[in-house]
Order: sequence, then C-alpha cells, then structure tokens
Amino acid sequence: MEIPEARQFHASAAWSIFATIEPFDTALARRYGPPRSLEDYVAKAQLDNYDNVRAQFEAFNAHLDAAKPSTGVIYWMLNNAWPSLHWHLYDYFLNPAGAYFGAKTANEPVHIQYAYDTRAIMLVNHTLAREQGLRALIRIRNLDGSIAYERSLKDIDLEENSARQLAMLPALTGLSRTYFIELELASSRGKSISRNVYWLSAHPMNPTGNIRPGTSRPWRDTRISRPCSLCRPRPLRFRQRCGTREARTSPRSP
Repeated sequence: MEIPEARQFHASAAWSIFATIEPFDTALARRYGPPRSLEDYVAKAQLDNYDNVRAQFEAFNAHLDAAKPSTGVIYWMLNNAWPSLHWHLYDYFLNPAGAYFGAKTANEPVHIQYAYDTRAIMLVNHTLAREQGLRALIRIRNLDGSIAYERSLKDIDLEENSARQLAMLPALTGLSRTYFIELELASSRGKSISRNVYWLSAHPMNPTGNIRPGTSRPWRDTRISRPCSLCRPRPLRFRQRCGTREARTSPRSP
C-alpha cells in the first residue's frame, strides 16, 4: 500500500511537489473521512479519481462553444509503471480504474453534465448528427432519499459537435450535508442516452481557497483553505491507519 510520506519513484528530488502523495491523501481524508482500512482507502481513492477525472473532461466539454473555446485536453497518464492508487486510467496490472470510468462517462457521444463553477446543466454532442426532441430529467436528492428538487424538460434540440446550457440549478436550502444531483437524458422515444450522478456537499469549498492574488505560488501547489467535505468534522485527534501523519480534526462518515 502507499504511505503518504514515502518518496515516489518518479520524483527527481525531495523538494518536488510530486515527491510524496500527502496532498492527495490529505484531500481524500478531509473529503471522505479518514480510511478505516486498506480496502476503505482503496475504495475512496477510486471514487475520488472517478470524480476528478470526469470533471477534467467535462470542463473541456462545457467550453466547446465558449467565447474562448476549449481546443483540446491531454490526460496524463494512461497507465502506471508501478502499483498506485491514482494518476492513471489503467493501473499497473492493466485493470481499469475509477478514473477510466470517469473519463468514459464524460466522453459519451451525447452527454448531460453539471458545471461545478456555474451550477449550469449542460448538454454536449460530440457526434456529427443533430439531435432533436430530447428529454431531460434534473433531480436533487438528499442523503435520506428524499427529493429536494425535480424538473423535466422535453423537445430539446442539440446541434452536432456542440455544447449548450440547458438549465441553471436554483440555490436550495435545507439540503442534507451530502446530497446528489441526478441527470438523465433520453431520446424523443424515451430511450436512455446519458445518465450522470454527482455527490456534493452543502458546505462547499472556500471559493477563494485556491486563488492566491499577488503571490507567485504555483497553481499546482496551491492549498485549499476549506475542503468540500462530505463528512461531519469533530474536534478530536485521529491517526490515519494508512499513514503515519496525525491531523487535528476527524471527519465522520456521512
């Protein structure tokens, strides 16, 4: 298993930002709670990789027709040269990882997605055929299964090789700490085309946490001051079972 403080084989020097996986490990524990076992750590790592790799490709999708459009995206890397829990579509043993399925979802030929930055629901068509009469279902669900918001749309047209905004999610109150956005897109006859599910926190990340105006700190090493935690923090100390570092707060599982 990976130890957060252990030097990584590909890091050329101890000062490299890639020398250890501590940034990944810290973010994982603060978002999903500290790992209870190796199996739990692996499952959370794969879930996190699915989420962030899907977001990378969906960010490209959302700006296909922007004033300053996306012109390409390169994902690094395809597979690892040694066993690892992140940074690959296929692992060392050539098994598809969580990131693979995130990339697969985001790159559907015709796709429905949520934009984290604007709260917009977007439709994307990577094919050369125009789609007509589509149907969409937007639903926000609390952790207990109750539906907090639902909207159906029909007679939607989508031009070939394009992206368009379909709707904006309203600001809702009273949501559970962890809630879900469920998106479905179907043909005019009701045949499923795309389904996408997001899990979000009612306590979002500090919007200025990853922006450091007036500093020269590299974007890749900028820390987030308040993570988008899906767990309830408690003022107790814990020692992560899959590492050796201690933290001052311990999230509980939702």
